[in-house]
Amino acid sequence: MIENIEQAIRVLGETYSRSQDVNEASEFLVKQGDKAVPSLIEALNSDNGYIMLHAIFILGEMRAKQATMPLIALAEKTPDARDGEEYDLKKNILDALGEIGDTRAIEALTQYLRHSEEHYRVSAAEA
Repeated sequence: MIENIEQAIRVLGETYSRSQDVNEASEFLVKQGDKAVPSLIEALNSDNGYIMLHAIFILGEMRAKQATMPLIALAEKTPDARDGEEYDLKKNILDALGEIGDTRAIEALTQYLRHSEEHYRVSAAEA
């Protein structure tokens, strides 16, 4: 049973966690609302790719406008890729920015509409 925000974030990064545990941790964080946002934003700097991906998804699901600028910064520093972890990361960032719906993300999303790689253009358009 998840008891606090820090524990929930740790579970997101444990590769041996059952999907049920990850779902429970995600649901716990969403229910915490604004209290969880600072920790989720901090998790964007994690060395653990699973934590980062889940944090991005949850921030989007929560429509956490406070995460807009950190997500844009993360997109800018994440290398472009056609597949793999960087691709998943950037695609999830673009999706989260779309879900959040903050007008501050329009310029960043517009840049991806003109990107040379089709998969980034599609993700930005869907956002």
